[in-house]
Amino acid sequence: MRFPAFDTPRQWWIFYALCALSFLPALGLYYVGEEAIAFITSFEMWHKDEWFDHTIYGNNAKHNPLFNWLHIPLSSAVGWESSLAAARALMAGSTVLTGLVVAWLARELFGDRLFAVFSGAVFLTLGDLFVYRGWLAYADPMFMFYVFSGIAALWVACERRSPALLVVAALAITAGFMLKALTAYTFYGGAGFILLFRREYRSFLLSPASWAIHLLMFGWPVYWFLHVLGGEGQGLRMMGELLDKWSAASFAAYGLKLVVYVLDT
Repeated sequence: MRFPAFDTPRQWWIFYALCALSFLPALGLYYVGEEAIAFITSFEMWHKDEWFDHTIYGNNAKHNPLFNWLHIPLSSAVGWESSLAAARALMAGSTVLTGLVVAWLARELFGDRLFAVFSGAVFLTLGDLFVYRGWLAYADPMFMFYVFSGIAALWVACERRSPALLVVAALAITAGFMLKALTAYTFYGGAGFILLFRREYRSFLLSPASWAIHLLMFGWPVYWFLHVLGGEGQGLRMMGELLDKWSAASFAAYGLKLVVYVLDT
């Protein structure tokens, strides 16, 4: 039996939509791992009418609250007994949106509509993402969406020489920080550093408009920690987590970890 070839963008978009809809049955599954944290933190913030301190069992977990800001209205609308489904819907939706950003980036870079939607479909159906981590109620799928969108907007901004897309990139990365951690800036900075090696991008990335936008973007965490939260404790915790990733018992152990992790993955 021969299956018909997918040789038009429309056919691939239908396939993409069906893959996206296949996340729906996962919304009703039982709690997995630490998914209950999403419900507990959101419910505590809603119950106490506290919108900045991210608490669990009354203790400040020192996490940023963007996920809760999105989760609380949705849980209130559908009922708190369906809070897990609401959280998973946010994460599955983020995964689907990331696939659309992949398609957009491929279209902008290569100018091929068929390749663009194919790229998005390949992303959406990556094994572990498609069957498990793409809908799990952890912050990672949404963090992925914000960070990848920021990097994609930065890349296309360089192609188009567009300060407006730089603003989009800055807003996306700021949202990533507000959702989870300072690592959003690390990923973005690494991508920007690589793009600087393209001579045709360099003048744009080092232009006054780019400097102004990025200074505001990188300045936001300082303002958030010092003036919104009223202290730098959360920032020190985040920075400590970053530095811990660079620590190892010995250089030999660290080198072995780098090799084994790649093979294990």
